[in-house]
Amino acid sequence: MPAIFISYRREDSAGYAGRMHEELAGRLGQEQVFRDADTLRAGQDFEQAIHQRLQDCQACLVLIGPNWVTSQTAAGERRLHQPGDYVCMEIAAALARPDVLVVPVLVGGATMPAAADLPETIRALRRRQAMSVRDEAWEADMDRLAAPLRQTVGAAPAPPVATAPSGTRRTRSRYALGAAIAVALLVVAAGVYWRGRDGTTTPGSSGVPAGATNQSPDGATYAIDGPSTGSEISLGDLIYVVLSGSVQRRGDSQRVWLRIRGSNEGFYNANFWDDSFRLVVAGQSIAPNGGLNEQLERRSILQGVIRFDVPSLRTAATLRIANQGKSGEVALDLSGNGGPPKHEEPDPRDALSHAVLSGIVTSETPLLDSGDLSTAILRIGRRAFVNTQRITVVVRWTNTGRYAVATGDLILRLRHGGEVAAPVRSPSEVVAPESTYVGDVVFGVPPTVRTATLSAELREARTERKLTLH
Repeated sequence: MPAIFISYRREDSAGYAGRMHEELAGRLGQEQVFRDADTLRAGQDFEQAIHQRLQDCQACLVLIGPNWVTSQTAAGERRLHQPGDYVCMEIAAALARPDVLVVPVLVGGATMPAAADLPETIRALRRRQAMSVRDEAWEADMDRLAAPLRQTVGAAPAPPVATAPSGTRRTRSRYALGAAIAVALLVVAAGVYWRGRDGTTTPGSSGVPAGATNQSPDGATYAIDGPSTGSEISLGDLIYVVLSGSVQRRGDSQRVWLRIRGSNEGFYNANFWDDSFRLVVAGQSIAPNGGLNEQLERRSILQGVIRFDVPSLRTAATLRIANQGKSGEVALDLSGNGGPPKHEEPDPRDALSHAVLSGIVTSETPLLDSGDLSTAILRIGRRAFVNTQRITVVVRWTNTGRYAVATGDLILRLRHGGEVAAPVRSPSEVVAPESTYVGDVVFGVPPTVRTATLSAELREARTERKLTLH
């Protein structure tokens, strides 16, 4: 029997409820989560089934969107205060059980309702700690929400999705590695990196003179200063960031340790291993030798340590990360800062500790209407990476007709310069009659692009909107 009950009002947060059900089911197991639309059988008594689920659940998530309090009946009366309102009944039943974890979850920029706006039967909801879920940080917020739920219901992580055989993954990784090495050789041959052996600073490096050497005492191990906020690398569904590092002088050579956090936002497991990393020092590409070989499961976050033996004492370096034919680089300063080594300590910060997030469009604006289907932009956000920038357009589809429609009827493109970018991720859903759906349309564009034009096409209707990205 499902242990987590999702309470929501259809016209306020049905799209969010569907997304949350999918995310939590992926993290905790499909059998752990109940949402009426997906879980009830045809012909089943609605009120009886809801009552039974509430009797059996261990946690109740109350989704509160912007219109949760103000939602009205056809007669103009607030639904929350109507006798028999199912949302009010669900919350009251959950609050009546002291053994149930009740969490108000604020979506779509909603705030916690005032006590005066709540019926007496559910006013105790105000005393429960609420959690805000942000569209621009959806994956990380789902991780935060899943953690206390897992402790409450005692759920083990969901089994991973079947992946290609390990030999296939290794072969693909070798192709990606070969591509990365080829790129490295071309770069070195072109003299782009590390020309400044006379002490000048290489453009795009950590700011340390390329010819500087490590002056630490022989055998001493010190922490190094990690990259600051804005040092994330995005390779498709995988995000990497250097959390900390240490360096040890060994005569005329040095050993370097780097603690890396990998985040997998995709639906398939990925390798988290030495083959993905190279350290470029003084024009030489160095492979790690620490033996990191883990699996980064879908929708998960993992920390690991990579180790390099560098045959020189240079302090300017570049960490290159490659996966599936994509790559990114971050500059490092290998000068020991005199502090104790940090690489063995897990980093307690969350997945967004190094992220750069900004709002491009922060208020709801209509997009296009076509017959029974209308669309609106709820917000547009930007997440900056070293090698790319991710533009997320949060769209609401509203179907007022008698027949289902597809989210794919709306075509979005992002134009910048002479390029036209299609989404790297977009919903493919059916919007039922008299319902809404909220989903993310995600674009990836080069980090140097500052302005772009969002074009939209819905059947015969078209529009454009100019955006300032940063």
